[in-house]
Amino acid sequence: MALLIQSEEAVSRETDQRPMAEPPASDVLSTVGNPTVSSPPAIERVYRHRLPVRISHWLNVPFLIILIMSGLQIFNAHPALYWGDRSDRDQSVLSIKTVQTESGDIQGITTILGYPFDTTGVLGYSDGMRRAFPAWATIPSAKWLAMGRQWHLFFAWFFVINGLLFTAYAFASRHATTFIGTQVSVRSRSHGTTIAHLGW
Repeated sequence: MALLIQSEEAVSRETDQRPMAEPPASDVLSTVGNPTVSSPPAIERVYRHRLPVRISHWLNVPFLIILIMSGLQIFNAHPALYWGDRSDRDQSVLSIKTVQTESGDIQGITTILGYPFDTTGVLGYSDGMRRAFPAWATIPSAKWLAMGRQWHLFFAWFFVINGLLFTAYAFASRHATTFIGTQVSVRSRSHGTTIAHLGW
């Protein structure tokens, strides 16, 4: 009985003296490859401009589009631009006209500073119509000078009123002074940087 007890104690001592077995490599890789996932950082939205500023600027987008398209309708009534006091069609800075070739073909010709360019299908002659700018580029689409003027003047008032309201808000909220101060600071830094680079 004593021998049996001694042998069991010897076995237990040998077990205690053995080195600890390392965990399998697959367990180690799985632990390294799957770290604790932290929660994603919260997204913070920073608005550079206040709501009235953004609204007034976005309102200008449709106003300007309508002013440009109605302006092209007005330009179609006399598609030429001049420099100076005289309105000489043969000496215009820019002109768009329709011409008929000797073969009977109709072409749209755009002349810039005396140099003619064939712009058939876009300017001068498009969709079988003799007009400077095509129908899809003007408001209204039909050749209607009086209505084009009404559109132009009507939305010009919206553009002016929106500009006045924005100007009043900009000074009342100190937006204008902040913007002007930022621009002056940027210009002063740019000037200093330019002088420094020229010194090299």
